[in-house]
Amino acid sequence: MPAQSNKKDLKLNANIPVPVKTCLRLLLQAGFEAWLVGGCVRDFLMGRDPKDYDIATSARAEDMKNVFADYRVIETGLVYGTLTIISDGYDIEITTFRTESSYEDSRHPSSVTFVFSLSEDLLRRDFTMNALAMDIEGLVVDEVGGVNDILARKIRVVGEAQERFEEDPLRIMRALRFASELEFDIDIATLSAMKLMHSRLSDISSERIHTEFEKMLCASGVSRVMILGQEIIQNLFSAQEILRNYRYPSEDIAQKAWSLAARAVGSVRCDFSVRLGVLSLMADYFIECSDSSSVITSDIAEADKLRGALTINILSKLKCGRNVKKDVLSYADIFGVNLLGNDYYFRTLINRHGEKILVEFVGILKKLAEAELLPSRIVGDKPDTVRSALAMVDEIVARGDCCSLSCLAVNGEDIMNLGVPRGKVIAEVLARCLDRVLKNPGENRRDRLIEFAKSQIDMIKYR
Repeated sequence: MPAQSNKKDLKLNANIPVPVKTCLRLLLQAGFEAWLVGGCVRDFLMGRDPKDYDIATSARAEDMKNVFADYRVIETGLVYGTLTIISDGYDIEITTFRTESSYEDSRHPSSVTFVFSLSEDLLRRDFTMNALAMDIEGLVVDEVGGVNDILARKIRVVGEAQERFEEDPLRIMRALRFASELEFDIDIATLSAMKLMHSRLSDISSERIHTEFEKMLCASGVSRVMILGQEIIQNLFSAQEILRNYRYPSEDIAQKAWSLAARAVGSVRCDFSVRLGVLSLMADYFIECSDSSSVITSDIAEADKLRGALTINILSKLKCGRNVKKDVLSYADIFGVNLLGNDYYFRTLINRHGEKILVEFVGILKKLAEAELLPSRIVGDKPDTVRSALAMVDEIVARGDCCSLSCLAVNGEDIMNLGVPRGKVIAEVLARCLDRVLKNPGENRRDRLIEFAKSQIDMIKYR
């Protein structure tokens, strides 16, 4: 691809979808300018299939309504000059050329000014790689060196970096997300401004932070970006304040532990709950990076407390949903176990966390072991621990061993039929029956459990 000057001298053989091309053509036929802008142009330049298509036009909202009178139109943001056209499965966002004033709420511009200049519209955008336009024939307009930045795989703000992040602090998270998704570097001046301005992220809603953070965490370049943006990401979760409450004063150890956690996150399956859970292993990597020649009980207890505190704080700051919270808390808790147990031990883990979580957990440890990132305190000094644990869990699952009350051969009604009134006694009898079955799956027979329950009722009633 040739070097880009500030004019239309680059033509792409872009496969613009028919519905998108039709929108461009209708605007042009009505006498208006119409350009593809932003991420779709960037993706075409990178040889990627765009996920979204945005059009910038000289037409005003009322003009667009007339042009697309025969289409389904959603008034996405009339005050900002934006309509969305629904056509053949595509949501095509069309916006009038505009400039913007300050962002008083750190989200929306206080006001917009509609203009007739594509150049002015491009100069208001966040990053140079997104400040590109392309016409229906594939001719590209680059006013800010975005093409060269894409070639250099670099993220750089349009204009003065601190000013752009002051306008909308969420751009800090967007830069990290793009760096993770595209595996781009971040321009030095841009990164410096991000680190200087990251405290402004407190002005942004948790929901918007969550969206960008999840995309960043689940992208291929997450490990490098977590290290690159360590200060910013840790600030999101007040990690430094939490660390100060625990016995980890060394900055050097904290840096090493974070780097290992970043690599661990990138080595496991691309799932938000899984990767968020693995992030909590930073607590265990403190032990791994310490100068101590042996792991003592107090170290493990400290790591367990720290892992729990970090996890709860992260989930709270991101306002994660119920299912994500449940899974991540299970991962953080289960990382505190060691795998040197028998099948009864693993059945109790399944009972506590669920089969899905335990199978996933052992798979995570397998991935960490392959990447040589498995905290040694989890498996001790036995290199085959993970493989043995995985085999044991697989065997328990394959046999269909009873690991929960729901698959127990007796239920509350059976215990009531033995003359036990509703209440705590029934719950305790069932708990004892389950423990018996966890120890010996062959005992999960109704006749045997009924006899066992009879032997327990009086013991519970009159203890």
